[in-house]
Amino acid sequence: MKGQWTKVYSDDLPLRSWWVDSGSECEYVSIVLPEVFGINHWIRSFSKKLAKENVHVLAIPLYGRTAPKLDLAYSEEDLKLGRQDHVI
Repeated sequence: MKGQWTKVYSDDLPLRSWWVDSGSECEYVSIVLPEVFGINHWIRSFSKKLAKENVHVLAIPLYGRTAPKLDLAYSEEDLKLGRQDHVI
């Protein structure tokens, strides 16, 4: 099961999103909304786990307008970065 970056458009803004196809014929898509850490390693791996349950997964960035490539770890320093004004 392989995930890939894709673009989802909100008006004229392309949102860099993470897509995982379940590989099966499924009528549903699970939407994953990441917190202040962005579409990071954990969100991508969690999306793959969901896709193994036979559901397609799309992770959409909550801060796509101000921090389109936000990808932070779960450290105190990265938490501070995620909470900066340009992100929230």
